[in-house]
Amino acid sequence: MGIDTPDLMEYFLDFSVVVTGFSRFDLLGTGQADCYYQTVEEKIGKPILKELLDTFHGLELTAQKKYQPSILTEGLHSEILASGKLGPIARNIIKLWYTATWYELPDQSGKDFGVTLVDNSTCIPSPQAYPEGLVWRAVGVNPPGAKAPGYGTWSEEPSVKLTTTNRTQQMQSELEYNKELVRRAYIDGMNNRDLSVIDEVFAPDYVVYYPGFEPIKVEGRDQAKKSIQAFLDAFPDIVFEIVEQIAEGDKVATRWIGTGTNTGVFKDFPEQGSPPIPATGRPVRFSATDIYQIVDKKIKTEWNTLETMEILHQLGIVSAPG
Repeated sequence: MGIDTPDLMEYFLDFSVVVTGFSRFDLLGTGQADCYYQTVEEKIGKPILKELLDTFHGLELTAQKKYQPSILTEGLHSEILASGKLGPIARNIIKLWYTATWYELPDQSGKDFGVTLVDNSTCIPSPQAYPEGLVWRAVGVNPPGAKAPGYGTWSEEPSVKLTTTNRTQQMQSELEYNKELVRRAYIDGMNNRDLSVIDEVFAPDYVVYYPGFEPIKVEGRDQAKKSIQAFLDAFPDIVFEIVEQIAEGDKVATRWIGTGTNTGVFKDFPEQGSPPIPATGRPVRFSATDIYQIVDKKIKTEWNTLETMEILHQLGIVSAPG
């Protein structure tokens, strides 16, 4: 499955998380993600970068659908790192994040790409990149020349003014953080069956509203985890895919697709106290576009648009409308 050009930056980050061992939050926190992406694209060209990310994305989807993380790990080694074409690029991306340096690729690389590399020289992408290299965090030291602020520095006027550009970058970083927070709930929490993630990304007073003439409301993290667990029990192989996200202010709109097979008892659906639905063995595919409110770096409120009747219809519990 190929990925669309607008998604390349997202999958560049996903790939970088896996190969560096650092979280998406850590990578975005360097402030260099856009710069590094642009550097890689300029050095090797968009087609070969897309091929690398297409290959990674295919491995990632297969691992999620089969719930076998080893597929991604083994495929990363055999199909990417061991590849004469993709391997040098992948290793260069790792080195770029750790050392803030893009290194000259082997001479053979241009022939493998089928193009002549315009600029195959070693470079540091930006003056700000060097102190943000992950190597300093990995070894637990500060970059040479760095020192902790002295007494009273809090009272000194900042040496860098918060210009309009700075504010725009800060706002953009916050929006990316908010989107990643929601992604974590789906990918790290539900797809990986790790509900401890819910405690990390949801606020203690989290509340979700479902549609209907008398809106169903779920309050608190414990109740949210109970509702999620009901889905995971009913559809043990369920996989959620984030299709699109739009962030503005403190809100994140997320369009997602869930695919799975009903091989377990479905409890408390469509609402708390509903009679259990025996396993039907039927496959289902459903989607929704939900809105999340982020307050103090936690998901506080959710407006869920899941069509419960559509799921019940696919399970054969209710007839199609009309």
